[in-house]
Amino acid sequence: MNTKAQEINWDEAPEGYPLWILGKDGEGEWHREMHDRYIDRQDCYWLKESEGRTYEVYRKPEPIVWNGEGVPPAGSFVVYTPTDEFFTVYPFDFWLEGDILEVLAVRDTDGSPTAIVYNQRHGTSSGIVESEISPAPTKEETERKQAVNEMLDKFRVDDDKQELLRAICFSMYDAGYRKTQIVDKV
Repeated sequence: MNTKAQEINWDEAPEGYPLWILGKDGEGEWHREMHDRYIDRQDCYWLKESEGRTYEVYRKPEPIVWNGEGVPPAGSFVVYTPTDEFFTVYPFDFWLEGDILEVLAVRDTDGSPTAIVYNQRHGTSSGIVESEISPAPTKEETERKQAVNEMLDKFRVDDDKQELLRAICFSMYDAGYRKTQIVDKV
């Protein structure tokens, strides 16, 4: 993976301009692709045929996703899900269930691969076994869960009906229900 692409703050990309072009002079700007050229927000452009000679094009790196099978690849994010009392030693005694961990590397330890992870909240690293981690939720999954929790907050039901209500809220969300704001124009 290109180091330059990793250094770019992709969250700053304006809508519709997903490319970062860096000229040989060191100046960079967001662009969009159109036919034989890359165009910036001021309608200045670079011809594609000059790529590599006078400028470099950087595209947002695709996130590395782990499906939960085997050891997660370096660069992916996982969630700490402790299942064993064995992990009451440092740093695990300070880690909380649900902490997001970045997989820094995968190393062979006594014949089996082990993920080396970094806990962003606590600022510590450690090797960890697969049974103590699960795939990190996607942005869409997080938004879905948050929306359903907001729906659930609007209702007061008995505990025995809570799971039914949760299922109904997930079904409503999946069917397209979204919270909308109605603003009176007076």
